Amino acid sequence: MDKNGDFIDIKIIWKALHNQATPKEKEELEKWLLEAEGHQRYYENLNRYYKQDFTQNTLPEETDTAWRSVEQRIAPRKSGTFGRLIAIASVAASLVIAFVLFHDKQPSQMEAPIVGNENAIRPGSKKAVLILDNGKTLNLAENDTFQIKENGASLKNTGNKLEYTAATKSNEKLCFNTLKVPRGGEYYLVLADGTKVWLNSESTLRYPVKFLGDERRIELTGEAYFEVTKNKHKPFRVVSGTQIVTVLGTKFNISSYPEDSLTYTTLVEGHVNVALKDNPSVERSLVPNEQSSISRLDRQISIRAVDPSRYVAWKNGRFIFKDERLGDIMHTLSRWYDVQVIFSNQRAKDIQFTGNLERYSDFAGMLNMIEKTDEVKFIIKGNLVTIE
Repeated sequence: MDKNGDFIDIKIIWKALHNQATPKEKEELEKWLLEAEGHQRYYENLNRYYKQDFTQNTLPEETDTAWRSVEQRIAPRKSGTFGRLIAIASVAASLVIAFVLFHDKQPSQMEAPIVGNENAIRPGSKKAVLILDNGKTLNLAENDTFQIKENGASLKNTGNKLEYTAATKSNEKLCFNTLKVPRGGEYYLVLADGTKVWLNSESTLRYPVKFLGDERRIELTGEAYFEVTKNKHKPFRVVSGTQIVTVLGTKFNISSYPEDSLTYTTLVEGHVNVALKDNPSVERSLVPNEQSSISRLDRQISIRAVDPSRYVAWKNGRFIFKDERLGDIMHTLSRWYDVQVIFSNQRAKDIQFTGNLERYSDFAGMLNMIEKTDEVKFIIKGNLVTIE
C-alpha cells in the first residue's frame, strides 16, 4: 500500500470482491477504506455494481473521483484457471466504464498501455436521408427544421425527430417514404398512426406516409426499437429479413442486419407473433422478456428468456455487453463510430467481455480501456482500426 494512504493495489480490491484476499490484504483494504469517505463509497458502489453483472446504469459520479485514488495500472498474469479481471477507468469527467474480462488471470500492477495514433473518432449523431414517394431525397441532420405535405400527410422535421400527421382525405393512394440512417447515425421517427420508431446506425425503414386498408405494414433492414400505437382493428406488421412480426400495440426491438446470420426480436412489453416470411404458418408468440432468433440458413425460430434492457440499451444511449466476443463488440461499435476494423490477431476475436458503456463517449477512450487488459493493442489510422 502506498505510504501516503491515497493508493491501494487494485489486485487487493479484485481479490476482496472474489473472496480471495489474505488476512493481511483485508487489513490493508480496511485501512484504505477508513482513509476517506470517497474510498468507502467507491468500494460499496463497485461491489454492488459487480454483483449486478454490470446490467444497470453506470456508477455515480463520485465513483470517478474515488477511482482517482486507485492506481490505474492493471494487467493479467498467466495462469491455468479462469478468473475475472475487473478494469475500471475514467474516460471523461463524469464517466466510468466498467469491464469484466473472462480470462485466465488476475490483475497485477503495470503501466497502462496507450492506444496508438489516437485520432479523434467521434460517436454517431442524428442524421438520415429521407426518400419521398416521388424519388426526391432530403438530408436530415440534428438541427434541420422543415415541414412539407405529401399525399394526405404532413411531414415535420424538428431537431432529431421526423413526424408524420395524417390528414383526412378521400381518394387517397398508398404512398411510401424510405428513411435511411447511415453508419455513424441514428434517427427518431413518428409514423402517421403515432407509432414511435428509433432507427439505429446503418438501418433503413420503408413505410406508408399514411396507413390505409386493414393493416399497418412497414419494412425494416437493420435495427429499430418500436413503440406501437394500439389499434386492435388494424394490426401492425414489420417485415425484416426472414420474418414478419405482427403486433396490435407493444414495445419491442428488432435487429436484422443483412450481414448477420440471425434476426432477433426482443419483446419489452405487450405481445407479438413472429412468423417466417416465406412460410407464415410457422409462427411463434413472444411474451415480455423473451427474444426470438431466426437463422437465415435453416429458417428455424428459437425463443429464449432475456433481460430486454441489454438489447434496447442503444436506444437509451448505452452499450451493454455480457460475455460477448471482442469480434462481435467491435462489429457493433464499428457501425456507430463508422470505422473499419481489422483483426491481425485472430485470437483476440474470441476474448469475452462484459461491460456497460456510454454510447456517446470517446472511441479512443474505449479502446484504451480494453488495452489495459494487456491482451490486445489497437492502432488507429484515420477510420481504420487494426487489432494486434
